[in-house]
Amino acid sequence: MRHLQSSAYVVTVWADALSINQVDNIEKAHQIRRMHDIYSRAQSTVVWLGPEADGSDMAMKVPLRTGSEARELGLLDHTALALNNGFQNRDPEFQGLRSMIDEIGWLYPFKAVRELFERPYWSRLWVLQEYALATKIEVRCGRNIIDGDQFNAGYLLLPMLQKSLMESARDADFFEPVRAGADYEVDTNQDGHPISRLEHLHNNTVIADRAGNLVEARNLYESWQIKADVTPQERLCILLERTNTGGPES
Repeated sequence: MRHLQSSAYVVTVWADALSINQVDNIEKAHQIRRMHDIYSRAQSTVVWLGPEADGSDMAMKVPLRTGSEARELGLLDHTALALNNGFQNRDPEFQGLRSMIDEIGWLYPFKAVRELFERPYWSRLWVLQEYALATKIEVRCGRNIIDGDQFNAGYLLLPMLQKSLMESARDADFFEPVRAGADYEVDTNQDGHPISRLEHLHNNTVIADRAGNLVEARNLYESWQIKADVTPQERLCILLERTNTGGPES
């Protein structure tokens, strides 16, 4: 909570774990019914991933560098399926994103980013309300703060980068070591030498599906804003099904 304090103005915070009596099931049931209104009307929703650790400073800087450009190139205007199909078919609409990915290449902290997306926040049962329904999101980790759209664009770019590198990998990539400073930590082989960049990529391609589902759910929810025939309750039920969410945490 101290990371939200300001010396210039009063900050009013609603945090479910503190603002709801977790041992009172009647109160919990009442508050859960109000969560849609709480998160959709909040001035800002803060996603707190925890203190700086495991290369998080490096990982949080990635969407700062790539998120803005990817967003300007229209990354958030498409679903993951549309992006995948567009890249596979080499659609001219995605040429800017393709050029951006080619420029990034192997200079990406895959392990630091994987560690960030395996933090406990992404596995919380009721986090969908916070992430998908918020009008504005700030993602915070330690001292780093990122705008939600930047963060989403930076995340959605990653699987495309991974796929592009795997498809274009040459024989030399099986032996080329990870460049010094490219990631916060690099595993070593049995001889004590850094593993190859292709092996490093392979070891760190599995990022929590939960995080990706939340990003997709937020994009899906935003696409419904102009549809009056989908009620908030129906939207939430569909989102819960999409993300395999069982209910609020206790």
